[in-house]
Amino acid sequence: MTNEQSSNGTTNQQERLMNLAWLAGFFEGEGSVSLVQGSGNRIMPRVHIINSDWELMEEWSKCWKELGVGNYVQLRKVYDPLKHKQTKQVLICGVKRVNNFCKLLRPFLRGHKLEVLKVVEEYTDYRLSLPNGAHGAKYGTLDYEYRDRVRALNKKGPLESSETTRQPSLVASEDIVQAVQPA
Repeated sequence: MTNEQSSNGTTNQQERLMNLAWLAGFFEGEGSVSLVQGSGNRIMPRVHIINSDWELMEEWSKCWKELGVGNYVQLRKVYDPLKHKQTKQVLICGVKRVNNFCKLLRPFLRGHKLEVLKVVEEYTDYRLSLPNGAHGAKYGTLDYEYRDRVRALNKKGPLESSETTRQPSLVASEDIVQAVQPA
């Protein structure tokens, strides 16, 4: 028996829980989860995180791989190096991967991103429950409803009609100017 692992595996379990808590905190601050509409109108679950600290991004990717969740690390193109730093992004894509991500991270999240994650997890559970899993199953109204729910939670796209936001106010405001008389 080594120092790293007791007979009941508590050290490994504690390390795993600490890693998940760190991953959740980093995700809450820097990440997003969405349902993206791709070619052929397919709906793709995606986790995205971006940061200019390359070592941190590599560690985030490595921790997920150790937990069995595959991901991709990419450099992002910098269009204006005087204004922006070079960044890396980590992507977790696909129904099974994102479903695993959701199930592992959900107990550690709080707030708004938890609500989005729950809808994405519900969607990936639905897709995995279809015959042949998510592969080969056609996309229907329910898929697009999930996409729209996630978009609304992430505040993507118009939430109000443009006519509502462009209505002039009914009462014109006036600036009040006071002149100060010298004493």
